[in-house]
Amino acid sequence: YSAGIEIETTSDAQPFLPASNASTSHRVVMVILSGLRYDAFEQEGAADGAALARWRESLDADGSLLCGLQAEVPTLGVPNWMALLFGMKPEIHGLLGNRGPAEQEYSSLFSVLSELGLPSTLVGTPWIVDLVRSALPALGGDGSVSASGVEYETLTPLSDDYDARRQAAMILAANSTDAHLLVGQFSQLNSAAYTHGVAYSEGSAYARAIAAKTAFLSELLHVLNRPRAPPTTFLLVSDHGHLDVGGSGGATKNERHVPLLALRLGSRIGERPIGASPAALATAQAVRDACVRGEHSTVDVAPTVSALLGLPVPRHAQGRFIEALFDSN
Repeated sequence: YSAGIEIETTSDAQPFLPASNASTSHRVVMVILSGLRYDAFEQEGAADGAALARWRESLDADGSLLCGLQAEVPTLGVPNWMALLFGMKPEIHGLLGNRGPAEQEYSSLFSVLSELGLPSTLVGTPWIVDLVRSALPALGGDGSVSASGVEYETLTPLSDDYDARRQAAMILAANSTDAHLLVGQFSQLNSAAYTHGVAYSEGSAYARAIAAKTAFLSELLHVLNRPRAPPTTFLLVSDHGHLDVGGSGGATKNERHVPLLALRLGSRIGERPIGASPAALATAQAVRDACVRGEHSTVDVAPTVSALLGLPVPRHAQGRFIEALFDSN
């Protein structure tokens, strides 16, 4: 046991315990853009629909990596929030829809941090907050971040206004909290896709939502990279994609293929140090290529975040480490 967390080992293995400096040296900030398809990063031109792709090109090439993930089926929010935060597949946790999920007793990223006495913060719809509510600090506002001024809703917030207020709450949290894990979930893209379908052409609701979220991401990264900010790994993920006409839940490529963008300024993320052996470099390239091809699942995010923080993996997690996100440091 480590701080109340049972760690299973084999006779020839050491328990995966927190690194000695993990609780003070690093944080992970993860943004979940519900309903974002991978092909948003493949758009070209100056239109709003290509805003994310242009933003991606502007990032530090040596410190960022764009990979693909496979969303779990059914490709809906709640089942894949369970994947992202708990590392569990739908056939195990049993949540196959979106309506009113109760708090889950399974081990999550937030419960691990809570049991170790480490702070964390979650911003998002009440549906995602309720999954892990008792593992969060006593907070006000929208039930996620104190002093955010965001009202708590009992139904799914699909309006742009809720997302705008949650964006402000996440910026506030990034500026003012010592959370080791900060997660924000946003619904504007998902709402636009369900209502109007997915279109990247100028003036479409989905394209406008992409432009709005790109502006938010730029502002958030500016805050995360402020002087004296702690070393941070930033992850941008999606819980599921959409059909062109709008709608999700199935197993088509557009519903399952979602992005994972990792950013760590000043790192060689996904690479190995110069001077490594040819065999080591070949292995590193193979690991990176597998990530880029989308050979990982949303259930792999939770154990990877745990490893980035140097913390035990949630006990019920079924995923594997996304090795491409670890650099030589």
